[in-house]
Amino acid sequence: MSEPFDPYHTWLGIPPAEQPPNYYRLLGLRLFEENAEAIEHAANRQMAHLRTFQTGPHAALSQKLLNEVAAARVCLLNAAKKAAYDRQLKAQMEGSLRAGASVVPSPPVVVSRAGQAAHSVAEQATAALPSADQLGEYQILEKLGEGGM
Repeated sequence: MSEPFDPYHTWLGIPPAEQPPNYYRLLGLRLFEENAEAIEHAANRQMAHLRTFQTGPHAALSQKLLNEVAAARVCLLNAAKKAAYDRQLKAQMEGSLRAGASVVPSPPVVVSRAGQAAHSVAEQATAALPSADQLGEYQILEKLGEGGM
């Protein structure tokens, strides 16, 4: 039996352990990137890459990923939205560390024009959920410390 098609991994190189990706990972950026030109370029690069799959057998998944990349672009290029997203992402990361889980924040819900919540491609592609003690190729062994700053 063949595994389900995983567009995040196949097209964007995002392994299942890092899915669903946050906006920075989706665009291939370092966390909390501030340079608007870098964000714009990364979004353009990902969108151009994903457009090459629009006529193939997974055209619908390509379009959904394009929508996610477009949402990431809009969010990260708007100062107020980016600040709110960064706060949410940091809170999720801190909460995951306190709980002893890996740092894989859930993606924001993308809302369609009709006002209905759209599910992420990861949910539709039935990607594997990350292990509670894995962070990419790394295994979390123990908490180092807390507080101080």
